[in-house]
Amino acid sequence: MFYHSRPMNVQKRYRSFSLLLPLALFLLSAGCGYSLRGTGSSLPSHIKKIYISEFENRTPRAELGQIVTTEVMNSFISRSNLAMVGSRDDADGELRGQVMNFSVVPMGVENEGASKYKVIVAVSAELVDLRNGRLLYKNPQFLYEGEYEMKEEGDFLSLELTSLKKISQELATSLVTTLLEGF
Repeated sequence: MFYHSRPMNVQKRYRSFSLLLPLALFLLSAGCGYSLRGTGSSLPSHIKKIYISEFENRTPRAELGQIVTTEVMNSFISRSNLAMVGSRDDADGELRGQVMNFSVVPMGVENEGASKYKVIVAVSAELVDLRNGRLLYKNPQFLYEGEYEMKEEGDFLSLELTSLKKISQELATSLVTTLLEGF
């Protein structure tokens, strides 16, 4: 009987431990500052309305500033609860930027032409708290790199514009995530 009661006691302890372990892990992770991506914001709580001035295009690629600005606005709208305003006077914060560099480098060749490209976009961006006049974020060289395949038939410029919109979306998502989550 002595040998039988000891294993039962071990089983009860193991069962208690196995029930408490997940609870302890949950409580530990809750206190470590983890949160779901896209749900938090490192911006001051008083910033509710943001003005995004058009990104100045310092590249020879036409329309790039407009495309990047539009995609940054769309990303803020989809990833935050900030209101976009059309005037700096109505805003709590302002995002300013310039597209500093845009380069497309052929990587793969197929049928007498490039089939794969590496695209690099460099943006200078800063976010200002307009209430306090404080600089919240500044990065003079925010880089985005991506590889894109040209599978469709057509001229390079029209295919480049399609890829440019996709690149701008990904750049904007990366920039807005950085701004909102404080990385």
